[in-house]
Amino acid sequence: MKSWTYAELTKKAEKQILRLMKTAAEAKDSDEEKLYREWAYGVFLGWSDLTFGWIQDGDLERLENLTKGEGEG
Repeated sequence: MKSWTYAELTKKAEKQILRLMKTAAEAKDSDEEKLYREWAYGVFLGWSDLTFGWIQDGDLERLENLTKGEGEG
């Protein structure tokens, strides 16, 4: 069975959020853009739930900001 370190989980979530936000930026219309932005936020919510109690300083804000199109990872 696969086990994940905090760093691995955080890096994977970051990559997925960035991928989804890039797709949102390239969307054909506002509905599609909104969908991908919501999926990116869902990745953030899943990450924050899985890592609750171990979240390192700055990671929560950094990943959430990525879902708002702020920052580049």
